[in-house]
Amino acid sequence: MLLFPNTRIENSTERPLLPGVTLEAEGSALVAGYSAGQFGVRPSTGGAGEKFVGVSLSRPIVPGFAPVIERLVVPASGVVQLKSAPLAGQTRVVNAGTGTAFTIVGGAPAAATEAQPTGTTVVFQSAVQGTTVIVTYVRALTVAQALMLQGNADIGGPAGAYFGQTGVITRGDVFTTEFDTLADWSTPSDLTLGANGKFTVGGAGGKVPGYVISAPAEGAAFLGLHINAD
Repeated sequence: MLLFPNTRIENSTERPLLPGVTLEAEGSALVAGYSAGQFGVRPSTGGAGEKFVGVSLSRPIVPGFAPVIERLVVPASGVVQLKSAPLAGQTRVVNAGTGTAFTIVGGAPAAATEAQPTGTTVVFQSAVQGTTVIVTYVRALTVAQALMLQGNADIGGPAGAYFGQTGVITRGDVFTTEFDTLADWSTPSDLTLGANGKFTVGGAGGKVPGYVISAPAEGAAFLGLHINAD
């Protein structure tokens, strides 16, 4: 999903989608590909050697998921309550004072450096009581929540989907929800392509020609980028 009030498009174009590719979110990192010698684009996978061509742009695509960033104080019980249930494997917990990430575990935390996401809660050892933590995660959206964030899609879907193509932002400032919630965005100097069309930091994927202008933060779960893929 794109945050249009903050996005500034300096240049854009249309590109064909590779056969079988369906875009599930605006603001996805797109890379070049070929099928039977014909050029097309697809979301990045985070693999080495991928060539970034721009960010997906089309008529509204109703999002199924959205990132959330919450700042919470660990109570005496050691259990903090989240607004929503995170998707499995999509939670990062950081000590707000030190910037140190907790190790995510599947069972009860055995050390003060561990955290256990379970349902709509995150469990810590009692020794962490009083610590302020920042929890970044991805949540599934209800239809009502998705429509409130993005608005409704065109009846029959966008024309680009019918013709097998998509708009691509190649240069400008882009604010997108398509970022890796497990990455450390506090010092995002090495911007790379991640899995599922998401941007990440220091990954094995190709480097993105651009830089971060606004890191995801509490109350602003968008990644702001200046890109130049021209």
